Amino acid sequence: MAITAVPVRWADGQLQTDAYGNTVAPLLQDRELQRLLANTAFDAANEKGYAVPRRWKDRVHTQMATILATAEARQIWLDANLAARDLVVDGTGTKIVVDTGDLIDYVRKRLKAHGINMPRAPSEADTQLTLVDSPEIAQARESVNLLHTLGGVLPVAALGVLGLAILIARRRFVTLASAGTAVALGMGGAMFALDAGKDQLLSNSALAANQVAGALVTAVYDAFGNSLRADLFGALIVAVVVGAVGVALAIVVPLLRRRSGAAEQAADQPHEPRGNGAPMQPGYERPYTQQQYQPATNESRQP
Repeated sequence: MAITAVPVRWADGQLQTDAYGNTVAPLLQDRELQRLLANTAFDAANEKGYAVPRRWKDRVHTQMATILATAEARQIWLDANLAARDLVVDGTGTKIVVDTGDLIDYVRKRLKAHGINMPRAPSEADTQLTLVDSPEIAQARESVNLLHTLGGVLPVAALGVLGLAILIARRRFVTLASAGTAVALGMGGAMFALDAGKDQLLSNSALAANQVAGALVTAVYDAFGNSLRADLFGALIVAVVVGAVGVALAIVVPLLRRRSGAAEQAADQPHEPRGNGAPMQPGYERPYTQQQYQPATNESRQP
């Protein structure tokens, strides 16, 4: 349950909160995305029969990173992605599509301010940027409510089961160490599977044939994969700490108990009298001392 809870809670956060926007925000600084936006503007000009001069293309590619780093460009990009996220939750189809029309218009205005006047705005079809196209999107849409419920229930249930296991176990600290180790191994396996999924995705023939599409899909996968990997790594660290605490307690507590038991046993044993080393005669196991033996006085002799 703990291993499943992390990706489920992550997915619920991507669909229910602004975490989705925070995940895709770094994509705006991806070189392949910048090149795609610039080429979209170039293609729109070429369709109108206007050949963009080479020097303009070089200037556009040089200034694209600066233009897209502005607060206005970032907000437009976030709004477009959040709209796409809403389509994932409430829309139809198997795609996550971001409409980059407003962003390209903003880029065209900034280029015009730098003396580069793109003569034609791209069509609506040209501005549709497909981030993900997978049947799992439709499945996720059907399971949004269940995902939201599991995102809250699974972590609590995992902690509850762990607490119950420790409560009823005969060797509680060993149980704690075992649970922490098992969860840490599971988180490491999930991170390995995440990397393997990327390799499998990029082995797709369509992506391999289109270099730009492959690079863009890689950037998208890395953005979401890194976000999930951060959650998995955080859970792995917590599990390692829990396991280490369990191991330490399993070693230290028995030692302390042995020492405490030895000290109590020594305190309960009678102390042997210390003499001058000479053996005692029978009947004199407890010799009298001067303080113990006092001659009888006249008062003690009276009846």
